[in-house]
Amino acid sequence: MVASDERYINLPDTGKGGFSNRLDRVAGAQKQSGRWIVYIASDVGLAEAAKLLEEAGDDELFGMLLGIPSCCREAYSLFQPLAKAKQYDLVPFVLGNTPGTMPYDPWLNYAARYFGSTLLSFFPCSFRCPAAGAVARSTFDMLAECDRAWARSFLDLQHTNILYTEHQGLHLFRSHFMDGSIEYGREDLDSTELTDVSALIGRGDRLQVRAKHQVAIYRGAVRVGVLEGEDVCMCVFW
Repeated sequence: MVASDERYINLPDTGKGGFSNRLDRVAGAQKQSGRWIVYIASDVGLAEAAKLLEEAGDDELFGMLLGIPSCCREAYSLFQPLAKAKQYDLVPFVLGNTPGTMPYDPWLNYAARYFGSTLLSFFPCSFRCPAAGAVARSTFDMLAECDRAWARSFLDLQHTNILYTEHQGLHLFRSHFMDGSIEYGREDLDSTELTDVSALIGRGDRLQVRAKHQVAIYRGAVRVGVLEGEDVCMCVFW
């Protein structure tokens, strides 16, 4: 186990329940409130190498050391400068890079991390990446060796549908996706924060998925509202 030389603070994203995709190095009087980054490995040499690579900003070799698939490392290098313009969240870029129609591979539901846990510790290059899927299955097998019921709780969360917004929260639906829509009740919903979007969803009982970046909320046959644009991302896994 090796600790970083510098201390850092988290910069929470807007609308994501305190979750942070960004760090900032602190110094001076603020330093006492900061946190160290801790590197844990089976060998101290590996932990020290990880520390040196991350401090040098070598994302490619650092990702390789962490066992992140090459396609996902390449995608991170491509997406990260674009995500920097917002809140460093890569979910919209992963969705944009995902081919085919919904639903996507539930093993790759990285957006589930906003609601407690996920089987991936890195952004996949797409929600259909077979290499990242193999990592997720390996993680599940490792957890199952410790406690199968606990591991199953991870997989259950992966089988949810998540409406992502950049600043108005993420909203989880535990209901099935059928015929282009998700019917839901209040017991089927969870949101990272109470926002205008969560209020809008709460007034409906059916989410119609029109495209990756467009959904409509209905109450019965009456349309309650429409959400669309690049900051709206519908991630369907179930």
